[in-house]
Amino acid sequence: MTSAAVQSDSTRRAGDPIAVANAPSSFVALMYHNVAPDGETYPDLSPSATSYFVSRTQFDSQIARVARCGASRMRLGDVRQFYAVDHRADLRRAASGILLTFDDGWADGVDVGGPILERYGCGAFLFVTTEFLGKPRFLTRAALRKLDPNVFRIGSHARTHRMLSHLGESEIRAELSESKKFLEDAVGYSVDTLSIPSGAVDARVRRIAAECGYSCVFDSEVRVNRRGDSPMAISRVAVMRDTRPAAFDRYLQQRVTRERVRRAALQAPKRVLGLRRYERLRRWLLGERRGQRVTHQS
Repeated sequence: MTSAAVQSDSTRRAGDPIAVANAPSSFVALMYHNVAPDGETYPDLSPSATSYFVSRTQFDSQIARVARCGASRMRLGDVRQFYAVDHRADLRRAASGILLTFDDGWADGVDVGGPILERYGCGAFLFVTTEFLGKPRFLTRAALRKLDPNVFRIGSHARTHRMLSHLGESEIRAELSESKKFLEDAVGYSVDTLSIPSGAVDARVRRIAAECGYSCVFDSEVRVNRRGDSPMAISRVAVMRDTRPAAFDRYLQQRVTRERVRRAALQAPKRVLGLRRYERLRRWLLGERRGQRVTHQS
């Protein structure tokens, strides 16, 4: 991809002045997981995993909407600028922003979704769980090395996808530092962005992430990211198999109140049951069959 609109983060020098007039005043980060070929059913995977997959046709339509909506299509350099600009600056005329992210490291997300991103001049963060690499349906280390960072910029999704807030500090540190080192060795550039598996985050996890060298932490809270927020708590809106076009358009317009209310309503059973029991109950309600795989250890 050679379009001037898709500028490599590597060409943006750290000392360059920040173009405040062009910086968005707020942005919505969209959280994808996988892009499935049309008609693919993934019978070996739990519905708790595939409910987060979108089809090729669905993804093409969504990214076309992103390209048409007029929002700034953000990459790593844009995220850094967003949090570096003084939030008190006059940005009343600044456009809103859209940021695309993928979790886990599914091969179809890259093979099916990548050409669509390129066609519309978009890029995305790809947060990789390092112990998934080389497993069925996931990327290999060799494939990771070949990815164009203008299309997929690699970040960490921890080492094993365990729920970090349920671990001891030494285990959290190992999950984050080991995945960071592995990914940096694999792709040949600094990896300082992190997505929290299953949204299981607390103050300890954020602190240890900073100590391990991460400068941006993405979670699963649902809200619009605004000036003055912390880059260690970047919220995202999940795009799922049942996300309808009208709902997706609301996300692009930064109208996510319904999703915030829904997530808040789910917090009560999560608190009562705990994340592990809640996830098991959810998989049962979704009709998971014996032998079907999930993407996290619970």
